Amino acid sequence: MKTIARAFREEASPQILLASGLVVFPAFLFQPALSVRFFTALVFLFLAAAVGKRIRPVATIVMSASIVAFNLIVPFGRVLFSIGDFRITSGALSGGFEKAVTIEGLIWLSQVLVRPDVRFPGVSGELLAGTFGYFARITEERKSIDRKDIFGSLDALLVRLWDEGPARIQETAKKGTGPGGIAAIAALVALCLLPYLFLLFGPLPAWLVWN
Repeated sequence: MKTIARAFREEASPQILLASGLVVFPAFLFQPALSVRFFTALVFLFLAAAVGKRIRPVATIVMSASIVAFNLIVPFGRVLFSIGDFRITSGALSGGFEKAVTIEGLIWLSQVLVRPDVRFPGVSGELLAGTFGYFARITEERKSIDRKDIFGSLDALLVRLWDEGPARIQETAKKGTGPGGIAAIAALVALCLLPYLFLLFGPLPAWLVWN
């Protein structure tokens, strides 16, 4: 775990991570085999935990269940069972599961590849980079938001972050991408691209397709 965290956090520049995301994001999003997408999402989850991101199992389960439940509102495909007049169909169930896997996977992937210290050229780039930085700091300090006084505590947090200044909000990445970072990024890109090789030689194998 420490080796993975060091590879993505200390030996990979934020710009290279973001650039690799431009390849990995669509490769994951348009992966036709649900089994491959599910396995890849689990890898993203493991990487997010390895780099120190807080994983909330309850929130993940509730969000996924909500996505599946909303998808069941429009039934299609074979009827599995009925609850009164409400029909649970295979198509709606698998479609909801696919959407849940995709959304959660993209969230975990963004936690790995999008860093607050990323730099972009120009004024607009600095504004975008600052946005990433403030969002990351607000996420880190979310415990300071009082539920009994959400607006007041949030305002106090924003004022404090503003007083810290851009130097604290967004630290410049001084190190380039080292061998460990290159290896980690290459492995992640390969994980998402290699399954597409099956498509070059015909239909996907039966073991890669979930019906």
